Amino acid sequence: MSSLRNAFKRTTHKERAQPLARQRLGILEKKKDYVKRARDFNEKKRRLQNLSERAKNKNPDEFYFGMQNAQIKNGKHVSNDVGASLDMEAVKVLKSQDMNYVNYKAAMESQKISRLQSNLHFLGAEAQNSHTVFVDDEEKMMNFDASEYFDTEEALVSRAYNRPRKDGLYENAVTSSLKKVVDKVNKKRDSAYRELYERIEREDGLRAVRGELQLQKDLAGKGRKKRVKKAKEGQPAIYKWKTERKR
Repeated sequence: MSSLRNAFKRTTHKERAQPLARQRLGILEKKKDYVKRARDFNEKKRRLQNLSERAKNKNPDEFYFGMQNAQIKNGKHVSNDVGASLDMEAVKVLKSQDMNYVNYKAAMESQKISRLQSNLHFLGAEAQNSHTVFVDDEEKMMNFDASEYFDTEEALVSRAYNRPRKDGLYENAVTSSLKKVVDKVNKKRDSAYRELYERIEREDGLRAVRGELQLQKDLAGKGRKKRVKKAKEGQPAIYKWKTERKR
């Protein structure tokens, strides 16, 4: 019987819409909407009652030291307390931690620069020496062919590095796309040199920061000092301490 009951179409119960005379009031509120609105209203009412009770039971002579660093601005509670000031010993410890971090980053940059320089060997730079080829007579000198002598392609003659012979080029089937290979190698080389230049600049900046932190640490110490030279771009100021006799 249950299967037969499900075979017939049941009546579709639709929600009652807002009457035409009340269309100006918007969508007709359902019970679930009313429940949400009622809970929100009661929660606000409870909060107002609690605040009212606290205001009635407040002691007018109440005082605590936090009131000296707080005030009401535009109806909002604003605290003027910036926190407890640190003593000189704590400041020195923080400065030393900052300098240790800067030294760590500078050491990392120095290692990466050394690795890049060892891999690049300043490829493509102007050669400091020359490759001299000796021939038997003047006729061979006039008809000298560098590509034939070095057994390589003409596009690779001017390169002092990575200059394979023709046999290797033919075996690897690179001759047809030799220009593309050369362009790709040059692009990688330029990218590596650009990275090396950026890392050298970053290392110089870290060295300047390290010098400034060291200067601040020295200035926080004891002893009378006098500034000898003002700070310049990338260079901290120079101070001279008065010599004191050590006991």
